[in-house]
Amino acid sequence: MEQVATKISHAFEVQDALFALGFKPGRQDGADGPATQTAARAFQSVNGIAPANGVFDDVATMSTFRYQLTNAGFDVPLV
Repeated sequence: MEQVATKISHAFEVQDALFALGFKPGRQDGADGPATQTAARAFQSVNGIAPANGVFDDVATMSTFRYQLTNAGFDVPLV
């Protein structure tokens, strides 16, 4: 299974961020399970990112993710 947290340090951080942006990654447990994948695909779909595959390894997904988090008032490091 591909990991949602490919370019982000931990799945737990991805889950926190998805939750903060209004998506439901399921239990925030640091596991890249089906609920996290579904929330990641929903984030991509809502933001017009294709393919909505639930993987955070492309420029469009990562830049949109950072943009959304920054606009929501979160300090997002550039890594």
